[in-house]
Amino acid sequence: NVTDALRGRIMGLYGLILMGFAPVGSLVYGGVAHFAGPGHTIAGGAGLAALVAGVVFWRNRELRHFGFSQAEPQVSEDIPPSITPFRG
Repeated sequence: NVTDALRGRIMGLYGLILMGFAPVGSLVYGGVAHFAGPGHTIAGGAGLAALVAGVVFWRNRELRHFGFSQAEPQVSEDIPPSITPFRG
């Protein structure tokens, strides 16, 4: 469980990254697109993001073996009976 004080700090950081860095990124992308063209700029940004993600996964061994089932709570195995369609 996360305390409310930490949750507020994380949401503040999330808001800063989402809303605060967008104008800076737009300025950088606009400047690069002016000289390299929009297609090359988007491809370069995607390649840079893939490179950063690869380095993060390479350096953090525990992220490579993370399964999504570890992050989700256990669900009850009580499955409701299936509904048979009307055949008339």
